[in-house]
Amino acid sequence: MKTQRPIFVLLSILYLLSTLSLFAKKHNFKLPQYNCVHIDQKIEIDGKLNESVWKQAKAVQLAKTDTGKLPNKKTEAKMLWDNQYLYVGFICSDNDIWATISDHDGPIYNEEEVEVFIDPNNDQKTYIELEVNPMNTLFDGFVINGKQQQLGIKVLLDWESTELKHAIFITGKLKTSHPNQRIDRGQPDQSWFCEMAIPFSDFITAPNIPPKEGDEWKLNLYRIERGKTKKEDEYSAWSPTRKIDYHRPQHFGVLRFIGSKQ
Repeated sequence: MKTQRPIFVLLSILYLLSTLSLFAKKHNFKLPQYNCVHIDQKIEIDGKLNESVWKQAKAVQLAKTDTGKLPNKKTEAKMLWDNQYLYVGFICSDNDIWATISDHDGPIYNEEEVEVFIDPNNDQKTYIELEVNPMNTLFDGFVINGKQQQLGIKVLLDWESTELKHAIFITGKLKTSHPNQRIDRGQPDQSWFCEMAIPFSDFITAPNIPPKEGDEWKLNLYRIERGKTKKEDEYSAWSPTRKIDYHRPQHFGVLRFIGSKQ
């Protein structure tokens, strides 16, 4: 019996590991990596994402943040960088584009918007949170996250990204009221685009400013899509967080800075 027990324990551990591995594969929970290409050309931040240089950026599709499955409303994202900015672009399919909040740092997360969370030193405790809605309203904050230590979370709204550039482009018509307040939604919209230039000067915790080729930061990209009812709401992420909670930095994906394409 003494010789059988270690074998039983070992087999149990191997079974548990294999079960966890299959669960992760089934739910698409492997942490993704994005190879972010360095560029020399200037990008005009107008929300259109139509400069030829954007063709160098790989498009990734967001998934439901809790299950890893594809959402009903498709979202693609792209990233590039130069020595001054990290460029992020979102393309959001949407047949009813709306927003009501125009105040800076207003609770736009209660409506439709896209988000970028960036943890440059991967400490999983401090990171920058940026959100933009279809009205081009900005929410920017510095996050101190002690949730993994049961210490709660604080979002410092006094922090401002003063050199951040952001713009929206809409194929359709922006509505400025909630769908429940409209009898007729009008003609269906097609999509909305968000383009950001995030200054590297914001990242005081980064190992190198600007980044060096080969540097790896942790980052996540999100979208919230709202319907007429809560059942129609969708929470999407580039790197699924395994529950409807975007403040889970242990699940951020890897942003890898690489050189220019030849």
